[in-house]
Amino acid sequence: MTQQEFSGDFTKMHVILRFRVTECVGQDALTTFIGHHHQTDHIRRQIRRYRGKVDDVVDVVSTDGYLVRLKPLIITQKRVQTSIKQAMRAKARELIIAFAAKATYAKIQTQILDGTDRKSTRLNSSHLCN
Repeated sequence: MTQQEFSGDFTKMHVILRFRVTECVGQDALTTFIGHHHQTDHIRRQIRRYRGKVDDVVDVVSTDGYLVRLKPLIITQKRVQTSIKQAMRAKARELIIAFAAKATYAKIQTQILDGTDRKSTRLNSSHLCN
């Protein structure tokens, strides 16, 4: 199911939400959110347009004890040196760990899906490319 179908926001049509059915009650299925990903053609198009990609894998534990694997993807507007990529990766990892250390699993989910974490990461790491 796309996030557009879930929330009605047309700008999120490339985000695919994944749910797992936990139990069936009559004609209804009760589900839990297990993750999301972006359509691969959307990611490819963004990288081709802007030229640079920096990605990472960060495992964090929320305040309520959930282990969450986050995979940040940073797309740059021009090619960047390896040292700058490493600095961007380190800064993003630092921001993600600091955010997740004081957030619950539900708060992590909602902030990732509504985009507030992207805005703070963009503001804190934009000076690295200049």
